[in-house]
Amino acid sequence: MATTGSTALGAAVWSVVPFLLMSLQLVSSSTSTITPPGYQKDLRPRQPGGGPVVVSFSMKMNSISQVNMETMSVTFQMNLRVSWVDPRLIYPHQNVSAYAYEASAQSDSSGSFTDPDKERKVTSIAVSTQVLRKIWVPDPFFRRMRDLKTFHLLQDVQGVKIYSNNKVYTSMVLKLELGCSMMFTNYPFDKQECELYIGSYFYPITEMQFEWLSSSVTLDDEVLKLLAGYDFQVKPINETRCFCEKCVPQWSPCVRTQLYLERRYLVHLLGYYIPSALFVGVSWCSFFWPADVIPGRTVLVITSLLTVSSMYAASRQTGPVTSYVKAIDTWMFMTILLAVLSLFQYAVVLQWRKRADAARINQVQPNGKGTSTTQVESNVARYRRYEAITEKTARYGVPLLFLLFNLVYWPYYLNT
Repeated sequence: MATTGSTALGAAVWSVVPFLLMSLQLVSSSTSTITPPGYQKDLRPRQPGGGPVVVSFSMKMNSISQVNMETMSVTFQMNLRVSWVDPRLIYPHQNVSAYAYEASAQSDSSGSFTDPDKERKVTSIAVSTQVLRKIWVPDPFFRRMRDLKTFHLLQDVQGVKIYSNNKVYTSMVLKLELGCSMMFTNYPFDKQECELYIGSYFYPITEMQFEWLSSSVTLDDEVLKLLAGYDFQVKPINETRCFCEKCVPQWSPCVRTQLYLERRYLVHLLGYYIPSALFVGVSWCSFFWPADVIPGRTVLVITSLLTVSSMYAASRQTGPVTSYVKAIDTWMFMTILLAVLSLFQYAVVLQWRKRADAARINQVQPNGKGTSTTQVESNVARYRRYEAITEKTARYGVPLLFLLFNLVYWPYYLNT
């Protein structure tokens, strides 16, 4: 009886062994047979029909954390998605057919029927990012990249999918600091244009081709809220080849997109333009005050001049440092010039008054050779007339000069 029991137990064990081996084979096939024997990850995949490897990109801008005017760089966070096809790979799940044909014809929204033989259902499976170390991957890089950071929590914030049609798809979160050539001639009405360039570091166009996916470049809804000082837009460029004269190779695959940053200048209008114009207008009040009020007119003009000068110094500290004149520099210089003209105008008025008083004093001299009364009155009247002309010219001429300046300034800088 014992012999019979042990024989039955042994038969049961041996009957389970094939199932265990099959299970181990399935597990092994799902993890270690992505790459076939003899797979060389250092060589790019050969396409069945020949030609270069097509690498597709798309990105989603999640946020723009900083626009640095001093270093001329833009820092933003984005999701970068890359996909390519490697025919040498083996789909991990062998129990899932690579292509599942539709059993019957399907119709689209227009009512036309499609051939069921052309309808292929592609399956996919998410795998570990460690797979990328075992297979061939393209060599994209960001041109004018200052810094690039990836994110890590329990593992790298990155995902990889393998499709049954041998397509590899990976998505990752990046923080990129991109250099951007900025011009501040129209500051604070400037519009900056930066180029986001993704190219192959070493492959020529005969071996690799870059293109945008259908989603290309998109913006998160929170981007404009997080970037309060600018209006931001992106525009992908439909070019897949880029030329570099001093690069090897000279022609390389690439995808590009233009980043447009338009500064919101309302805060500058409220902080510098309108207050400086009001202080210049305050200095013009001295034109309507009597010339006898020397302390009042002097204090008013000098106070306006000092205030506008302080505002100009503050704008230089908060704005970009350049070796050329900016739009705000032109405005502040004009407001300072108008305040100085008000001060000079009052000095001229006092000079005419001084000459009129001197003409009265010369009417009677100690040696008895005084000037006639008629001539003295004529000289005094002439100086008084000069004083009146100076006052009237300043009352109308200086505001008219500021008006003409505005008629030229705003159309020029806002439309440039």
